[in-house]
Amino acid sequence: MDALIRRVDRLEETVVSIRDTLARLEPRITETHAFVSVVLPTLATKVELAEIRTDLAAATALLPTLATKVEQSEILVQLAEKPGKLYLWTMAGVLIAVAALGAVFGPILQKTLP
Repeated sequence: MDALIRRVDRLEETVVSIRDTLARLEPRITETHAFVSVVLPTLATKVELAEIRTDLAAATALLPTLATKVEQSEILVQLAEKPGKLYLWTMAGVLIAVAALGAVFGPILQKTLP
């Protein structure tokens, strides 16, 4: 009978130890559950990661076709050297004026020239 009492005493001590351990773990478990409940919805799914990889691959394939900053600067310099709208309108006006003058004074010059 003494052996049974000793076994029951050890069992009671073990149960008390387990209860104390669970009491210490319960707040941590609750905290971890709250953290996972908040963070988990913000994480990407495998499908979303696959879409990101596809987009990244497409962007990476496009990169070699884009102009560098140096190339952009060269294009801007070349554009600056091209005639502007004001210049082109001025030249068109001059040509129209010359044509009008030729139309007016052409017959007069033909009569006066031998």
